Amino acid sequence: SGVVNAASYAQPITPGSLVSIFGTNLANATASASQLPLTTELSGTSVTVNGVKAPLLFVSPEQINLETPSTTEICYGCSDFLTASFAVTTSAGSSPTVPVPISFSAPAAFTADGSGCGPAAAQNVAEDYSVTDNSPSNSVAPGQYIAIFGTGFGLVWNGPPDGAAATGLANLQSSVGITLGVNAPFVSPGIVPNYGGLAPGLVGVDQVTSKFPPMPSKVAPCR
Repeated sequence: SGVVNAASYAQPITPGSLVSIFGTNLANATASASQLPLTTELSGTSVTVNGVKAPLLFVSPEQINLETPSTTEICYGCSDFLTASFAVTTSAGSSPTVPVPISFSAPAAFTADGSGCGPAAAQNVAEDYSVTDNSPSNSVAPGQYIAIFGTGFGLVWNGPPDGAAATGLANLQSSVGITLGVNAPFVSPGIVPNYGGLAPGLVGVDQVTSKFPPMPSKVAPCR
């Protein structure tokens, strides 16, 4: 369980998603990626997934953040998850391989405080396209759009090479059935997103954008 989705800190993980590895002696020093596309080695540390080197965002002695190679094998319709073998290599040598369950989709939203629990890291998009961070004191208004960011939503069409940022919209291959659950008296149980796919300009980050419906002229009182 030391190899987990970087948003939820849970398993399984998906190809193309961001993953965090926790352990000891994972790197000789702390280093962050300074350019795109991402490199597969930072501060002498590299990570292989089924023998394929993964693009790295961050390394430290106790944590590594990476993008899972998009070529990592998955199985649609299988009763059990396939597993991928993760291994960390430093100047001191290589770790034993760790089997990690792999799924075609395991969505998780990044949280505002980075803990994996609590309010999501989301943005409000007004009709004039101005963007503000969503929070309890700055909620999305009826008629506005809300964008929620996460990772592990699934494979996309026309995605960028591993380690590169999405330069435009890249829709999820399996977006049918995705809904945004809303706890509001005037909203149906779920809202179908206007867009589900990669977040432009970011590596391994997924985005779901939905329009919050306008408030009806009359709202039934709560009982």
